Amino acid sequence: GAAQHGGTLILGIGLNVNLTPDDLAGIQLLQPATSMALKKKRTFDINCVCAELLLKLEKTFAAVEKRGAYFLLNTWKQYDFLIEKQIEVKTQKGALKGKYAGISEDGRLCMIDNTEKEHLFWTGDVSTRIV
Repeated sequence: GAAQHGGTLILGIGLNVNLTPDDLAGIQLLQPATSMALKKKRTFDINCVCAELLLKLEKTFAAVEKRGAYFLLNTWKQYDFLIEKQIEVKTQKGALKGKYAGISEDGRLCMIDNTEKEHLFWTGDVSTRIV
């Protein structure tokens, strides 16, 4: 768990809240973009969204502390839309392509390359847009 690795977690979350079609006009994107506002056809109070997100994260972290990482991994598997998709992972050592195979028990991204070798990553830039 986090305590075994110094008790620190760094989590990056990108969330488009009130993005509009006008915000996207003329911008070349590598992948399609949307927002909560576009999906729900209304605007959101960003402070309320952040507060709700932080509350959910706190509850999730508390559950992991109580039940262990296994709880989080099982929940994650229910929503993991990348399973079996082709990905590319870029690290300081270079780029590697393969099939996404989930998250390991210790929290690393798992990928299987075209030779069926498993690769595990703590960090990297992951893309599903392979050229």
